[in-house]
Amino acid sequence: MNRAHRSIYSEGRAVLVEGYMDVVSAHNKGITNVVASLGTAFTADQARLLQRQAKEIILAYDMDDAGRQATVRAMEIVRSLGMKIRVLTLGDGKDPDEYITVHGPEAFKEALAGAPNVLDYMLLTGLRRYDVSTLEGKSAVTAAVMPVLIRVDSPIIVEAFMKKMAERLQIDENAVRSEYNTYVRRHPEAGGRQVVISRDVAKLNAAARGGNAMAVAEENILRYLLERPAAYGRVQKKIEAAYFTDPKRRAVYEEIERQYTAGGQYTAAAVQDALPPDIRNEAARILVLEDVPLDEQVLVDYVMRFRLAALQADYKKHSELAAAYSLHDDPRLKDALAACKNLSNEIKQLVLSTKKGAHDNGN
Repeated sequence: MNRAHRSIYSEGRAVLVEGYMDVVSAHNKGITNVVASLGTAFTADQARLLQRQAKEIILAYDMDDAGRQATVRAMEIVRSLGMKIRVLTLGDGKDPDEYITVHGPEAFKEALAGAPNVLDYMLLTGLRRYDVSTLEGKSAVTAAVMPVLIRVDSPIIVEAFMKKMAERLQIDENAVRSEYNTYVRRHPEAGGRQVVISRDVAKLNAAARGGNAMAVAEENILRYLLERPAAYGRVQKKIEAAYFTDPKRRAVYEEIERQYTAGGQYTAAAVQDALPPDIRNEAARILVLEDVPLDEQVLVDYVMRFRLAALQADYKKHSELAAAYSLHDDPRLKDALAACKNLSNEIKQLVLSTKKGAHDNGN
């Protein structure tokens, strides 16, 4: 540190490496603002010492597993002091000593100049580490970035980065926003603030529902089943795919049904992966809806509402048939009237059981 402090002070930047040989190699090549934490145990005291002379730290740890973990720990320490921080990643997994030896000091300086900020580093690392052509990979990258993103104070940076992240992962920006909000709720100690789901998506949801209570029921049943696959076995006998009024939502349910029938289980990711793009987008939209919190009782309520709407639709159909048959003394009138009576009784029983369930839950 004694040999580097003048250079660090003049440049306003310190390059932090792991080992002594990294420092020696850099200094021998004229890069003198390099210091070592001597291992991966970078401490808050070391950070405060650097803070006296530098406004920015560039982390240049090895990119093995230990180095990546140490990078995340060091980022937290440096950020807590309000210092700017960037993270250097060197090609081929080389450490700074090897990189300088192979490529020379000028190449190392160029790499330092292009070192990404913390958020970009986390995103780039995730993109390299996970297969983002799959839903699991997209989810893994998002999960890796969120702990850092929710600690960013600037709303402008948060907004811009969520947009960038959605573009790189090729997912709807509001899916990222929903994940962000979920992480904020689960980690209040991080001090993050909820972000707004865009009005465009609110309009999309409203348009998809068309002010229709049945659409709300369909969406929330699907959302619950996608989020909690274990619930499917309890509701499958109460729901038929034909009850769904919307073809896309019906297709999502049919895929859930198909996978469960084939293997006794499914995941939201597996269901989405099996769907064509337009229906996959509908499933993704449903998953990021921010309606009432879903639990088992809410699901039962939606299933009852779902069944009631289906019965009422059947009753209307048979009533219209009965009216038409009565005009022409059609012999099928008797069967149509019998169907209406049976459906009417079933509707009454369902309404009574729904009211009873609501009363019991209120006690």
